[in-house]
Amino acid sequence: MAIIEIFEQLQKQLSELADDIQQHEIYWLLDVAHLNTTAPLAQAFLDLWYQGDQDGRTTRIYPGLVAATENQLQKAVEINQLKTDLRQLINEIKQQDLSGWKEIQQKLGKRNRQLHESLSSQGIERLHLKQMWRQIPIIDQVPIKISFNWYTSGRSITRVSKQEAYDMLLQLNTEAAHIKMQLAKLASLPESEKLARVQKQAPVLRANLLFENGQRKAMNASLPILFLQQDKQTLPSFIAPSPAPPKERNRQVRSDNRLEDEPFLKSIRVHRYQ
Repeated sequence: MAIIEIFEQLQKQLSELADDIQQHEIYWLLDVAHLNTTAPLAQAFLDLWYQGDQDGRTTRIYPGLVAATENQLQKAVEINQLKTDLRQLINEIKQQDLSGWKEIQQKLGKRNRQLHESLSSQGIERLHLKQMWRQIPIIDQVPIKISFNWYTSGRSITRVSKQEAYDMLLQLNTEAAHIKMQLAKLASLPESEKLARVQKQAPVLRANLLFENGQRKAMNASLPILFLQQDKQTLPSFIAPSPAPPKERNRQVRSDNRLEDEPFLKSIRVHRYQ
C-alpha cells in the first residue's frame, strides 16, 4: 500500500539525516526530560508515536539548532515533502473510510514493533499524526542570533451566529439536561446576537532569528532548526528556552478584549460579547 511505503521511506530518510548530522557534531538540543542523550537527533526526528497514555492534544518537542550542509538542507526539504504527502493521503483515507485508516495504523504499528523490539508490546502503538507531519524548520541563511520564547496565551476566536450555535448544540445529546438548558438560554437571545466560539491553543515554542542584514524571522521551533552552515562555523548566539512553558500567561490581556470571561454555552465554548 502506498501510504505504508511512503511512511517507511520517511522513517528511512529521517534516520539517515539524523546520522549524517550527528557525524558533523555542529548542533545543540535542549535537554528536555524525554530526550535520549545517546541518540538525541534520531529521537527528535523519529519520535512519531504516542507513548503510554499521552494526550492526543500534546506533542513532545525537541528545540535545537543544527548547522547543516546544503545536502542536509536538501534532504530536509525532501523529508518535509514526504510529510506533506502523507498528511494529504491520510486525510483522504480518513474522510473516505475511517475503518480503513484504523487498519493501516495497525499495520504500521506492527511493523514498528518488529523494527524496534524495545517498544512496549502491550497493544498497538498509535501513530501521532501531529508529531509525524510537523515540518522540520529550514533556513537557507546563517542567523547571527536566535532567541526562543514560549507563546502561552494563544486562542482561536471564531464568530458564530445564533443559528450556527444552535446547530452545534443539536449535534450533542439533546436529551441531556445541561444541553436543554443551553438551548433555552440560546433561544432567549435575539436573532441578531453575535457570538464567538473560543478555543484555547496549546503553548507554542517560537524562535526569533536575527540575520546580519538586519532581517528578522519568527518560526515554530518544536523540532531542531536547520540553517546553512558556513566553513568551520560554530553555532550562533542563542537564548535557550525553559524546557516547559510557564504556568502563568506571559502576555497581558488586550484592553479591547470584548468577550465575556465565562462561556455562555459551555458545551460548545461559545461566549457573548460584552
